[in-house]
Amino acid sequence: DVVEKPELAVSYVCIALFPGFLSFVLLLVEVQLVKETSSLTLAVFGNLKSIVTILFAIIVFGEEASALQWGGLAIALCGMGLYSHVKKKQVAVDALAQLGYESVPDRDDEWDSEGWQSWALPWSEVFFP
Repeated sequence: DVVEKPELAVSYVCIALFPGFLSFVLLLVEVQLVKETSSLTLAVFGNLKSIVTILFAIIVFGEEASALQWGGLAIALCGMGLYSHVKKKQVAVDALAQLGYESVPDRDDEWDSEGWQSWALPWSEVFFP
């Protein structure tokens, strides 16, 4: 059939090449993710991909999940959320350290007479050092 209908051959080639192209793009994104963050972040996103796949199977294909499986999904999502929170806090501390601050203040009531917190830089010093 493929010899008689060249358009069928083209569609088969596209069906074979498109997933390969998507895999290549995914690989590029993963390399960039590791370059920008860490391998642990890649592992967390890999688990997120698995959770999305499971939820897709439940929603689209009507797969059934037990209470134990739902609990596992909830624990995994909570772990990812906690990791994201800790990572965001670490990035903020690293940014403050790069600006030359020794510690992050614990209280929000350290305002001076001009309305700036005593540890904060004015915008002009942040953007135009």
